[in-house]
Amino acid sequence: MVVNKVEVLLARRLFLRRSRNEKGHPIHIRFSRIGSFTAQDIGIWATKHLHGETIVITDGLACFSEFDRLGHIHGSVVTRGTWQNPQFKTFKWLNTALSNVKTAIRGTYHKLSHDHLPRYLAEFCFRFNRRFQMELMVPDLIKLSAEALPIPQRKLKLAEDWW
Repeated sequence: MVVNKVEVLLARRLFLRRSRNEKGHPIHIRFSRIGSFTAQDIGIWATKHLHGETIVITDGLACFSEFDRLGHIHGSVVTRGTWQNPQFKTFKWLNTALSNVKTAIRGTYHKLSHDHLPRYLAEFCFRFNRRFQMELMVPDLIKLSAEALPIPQRKLKLAEDWW
Protein backbone atom coordinates (compact mmCIF):
# COMPACT_ATOMS: atom_id res chain seq x y z
CA MET A 1 0.00 0.00 0.00
CA VAL A 2 1.17 3.56 -0.58
CA VAL A 3 0.40 5.97 2.28
CA ASN A 4 0.83 9.57 1.09
CA LYS A 5 3.46 8.45 -1.45
CA VAL A 6 5.34 6.24 1.03
CA GLU A 7 5.46 2.47 0.50
CA VAL A 8 3.96 0.56 3.42
CA LEU A 9 3.50 -3.18 3.74
CA LEU A 10 0.46 -4.26 5.74
CA ALA A 11 0.10 -7.81 7.04
CA ARG A 12 -2.14 -9.77 9.33
CA ARG A 13 -2.08 -13.30 10.64
CA LEU A 14 -4.58 -15.49 8.86
CA PHE A 15 -4.64 -19.10 9.91
CA LEU A 16 -3.31 -19.12 13.45
CA ARG A 17 -5.66 -20.23 16.21
CA ARG A 18 -5.56 -16.81 17.85
CA SER A 19 -5.55 -14.75 14.67
CA ARG A 20 -9.24 -13.73 15.01
CA ASN A 21 -11.64 -13.15 17.86
CA GLU A 22 -15.03 -14.84 18.22
CA LYS A 23 -16.63 -12.27 15.87
CA GLY A 24 -14.03 -12.94 13.14
CA HIS A 25 -12.16 -9.66 13.62
CA PRO A 26 -8.37 -9.83 13.25
CA ILE A 27 -6.41 -9.52 16.49
CA HIS A 28 -2.96 -8.51 15.19
CA ILE A 29 -1.70 -6.48 12.24
CA ARG A 30 1.70 -5.18 11.23
CA PHE A 31 2.51 -2.05 9.26
CA SER A 32 6.06 -1.83 7.93
CA ARG A 33 7.57 1.00 5.94
CA ILE A 34 9.64 -0.43 3.11
CA GLY A 35 11.97 1.28 0.67
CA SER A 36 9.95 0.35 -2.41
CA PHE A 37 7.88 -2.43 -3.86
CA THR A 38 10.80 -4.36 -5.33
CA ALA A 39 11.68 -8.02 -4.93
CA GLN A 40 14.79 -7.01 -2.97
CA ASP A 41 12.86 -4.94 -0.39
CA ILE A 42 10.13 -7.57 -0.12
CA GLY A 43 12.84 -10.18 0.46
CA ILE A 44 14.43 -8.12 3.24
CA TRP A 45 11.03 -7.70 4.91
CA ALA A 46 10.14 -11.39 4.56
CA THR A 47 13.49 -12.53 5.96
CA LYS A 48 13.00 -10.31 9.00
CA HIS A 49 9.31 -11.01 9.70
CA LEU A 50 8.33 -14.42 8.29
CA HIS A 51 9.46 -17.78 9.57
CA GLY A 52 9.45 -21.22 7.96
CA GLU A 53 6.99 -21.90 5.19
CA THR A 54 4.57 -19.09 5.93
CA ILE A 55 1.40 -18.93 3.87
CA VAL A 56 1.30 -15.54 2.16
CA ILE A 57 -1.66 -14.19 0.19
CA THR A 58 -1.06 -11.01 -1.79
CA ASP A 59 -2.78 -8.91 -4.42
CA GLY A 60 -0.51 -10.25 -7.15
CA LEU A 61 1.98 -7.40 -7.50
CA ALA A 62 5.03 -8.78 -9.34
CA CYS A 63 7.49 -8.08 -6.51
CA PHE A 64 5.57 -10.47 -4.23
CA SER A 65 6.90 -13.43 -6.24
CA GLU A 66 9.92 -13.05 -3.93
CA PHE A 67 7.89 -14.93 -1.30
CA ASP A 68 7.95 -17.99 -3.59
CA ARG A 69 11.70 -17.69 -4.10
CA LEU A 70 12.25 -17.60 -0.32
CA GLY A 71 10.28 -20.82 0.16
CA HIS A 72 7.01 -19.44 1.46
CA ILE A 73 3.67 -20.71 0.24
CA HIS A 74 2.41 -17.80 -1.85
CA GLY A 75 -0.97 -17.27 -3.42
CA SER A 76 -2.18 -14.16 -5.15
CA VAL A 77 -5.65 -12.78 -5.66
CA VAL A 78 -6.36 -10.38 -8.49
CA THR A 79 -8.26 -7.53 -6.87
CA ARG A 80 -9.05 -5.36 -9.89
CA GLY A 81 -12.77 -4.49 -9.72
CA THR A 82 -13.47 -6.91 -6.87
CA TRP A 83 -14.08 -4.13 -4.35
CA GLN A 84 -17.53 -3.74 -5.91
CA ASN A 85 -18.43 -7.36 -5.08
CA PRO A 86 -19.78 -7.65 -1.50
CA GLN A 87 -18.80 -11.34 -1.42
CA PHE A 88 -15.10 -10.50 -1.90
CA LYS A 89 -13.65 -10.33 1.61
CA THR A 90 -10.04 -11.44 1.15
CA PHE A 91 -8.49 -8.08 1.99
CA LYS A 92 -11.46 -6.52 3.83
CA TRP A 93 -9.71 -6.11 7.19
CA LEU A 94 -6.44 -4.96 5.66
CA ASN A 95 -8.25 -2.29 3.66
CA THR A 96 -10.22 -1.27 6.76
CA ALA A 97 -7.03 -0.99 8.84
CA LEU A 98 -5.30 1.00 6.09
CA SER A 99 -8.23 3.39 5.86
CA ASN A 100 -8.30 3.76 9.65
CA VAL A 101 -4.58 4.50 9.93
CA LYS A 102 -4.74 7.10 7.16
CA THR A 103 -7.69 8.79 8.88
CA ALA A 104 -5.96 8.64 12.27
CA ILE A 105 -2.75 10.18 10.93
CA ARG A 106 -4.59 12.93 9.04
CA GLY A 107 -6.76 13.71 12.06
CA THR A 108 -3.97 13.71 14.64
CA TYR A 109 -0.92 15.28 13.01
CA HIS A 110 -0.69 18.66 11.37
CA LYS A 111 2.10 17.57 9.07
CA LEU A 112 3.16 14.07 8.13
CA SER A 113 6.87 13.53 8.62
CA HIS A 114 8.23 10.73 6.44
CA ASP A 115 11.09 10.31 8.92
CA HIS A 116 8.65 9.55 11.71
CA LEU A 117 6.14 7.49 9.70
CA PRO A 118 7.35 4.19 11.22
CA ARG A 119 6.56 5.63 14.66
CA TYR A 120 3.06 6.69 13.60
CA LEU A 121 2.44 3.22 12.20
CA ALA A 122 3.88 1.54 15.31
CA GLU A 123 1.58 3.60 17.52
CA PHE A 124 -1.45 2.58 15.47
CA CYS A 125 -0.42 -1.11 15.56
CA PHE A 126 0.19 -0.95 19.32
CA ARG A 127 -3.35 0.28 19.92
CA PHE A 128 -4.94 -1.98 17.30
CA ASN A 129 -3.20 -5.12 18.57
CA ARG A 130 -4.31 -4.46 22.17
CA ARG A 131 -7.82 -3.15 21.54
CA PHE A 132 -9.45 -6.29 22.94
CA GLN A 133 -7.27 -6.17 26.08
CA MET A 134 -7.31 -2.50 27.05
CA GLU A 135 -6.16 -3.28 30.59
CA LEU A 136 -2.79 -4.43 29.18
CA MET A 137 -2.03 -1.21 27.29
CA VAL A 138 -0.41 0.75 30.13
CA PRO A 139 1.62 -2.17 31.57
CA ASP A 140 2.78 -3.13 28.05
CA LEU A 141 3.71 0.48 27.27
CA ILE A 142 5.74 0.76 30.49
CA LYS A 143 7.51 -2.56 29.82
CA LEU A 144 8.30 -1.71 26.19
CA SER A 145 9.47 1.80 27.16
CA ALA A 146 11.83 0.39 29.77
CA GLU A 147 13.29 -2.10 27.27
CA ALA A 148 13.62 0.34 24.34
CA LEU A 149 16.83 2.08 23.40
CA PRO A 150 16.76 5.87 23.50
CA ILE A 151 15.41 7.28 20.22
CA PRO A 152 18.07 9.94 19.54
CA GLN A 153 20.97 7.46 19.28
CA ARG A 154 22.66 9.38 16.47
CA LYS A 155 22.44 12.62 18.49
CA LEU A 156 24.07 10.91 21.45
CA LYS A 157 26.79 9.53 19.18
CA LEU A 158 27.45 12.99 17.73
CA ALA A 159 27.65 14.45 21.24
CA GLU A 160 30.16 11.76 22.28
CA ASP A 161 32.30 12.47 19.21
CA TRP A 162 32.23 16.17 19.94
CA TRP A 163 33.64 15.69 23.46
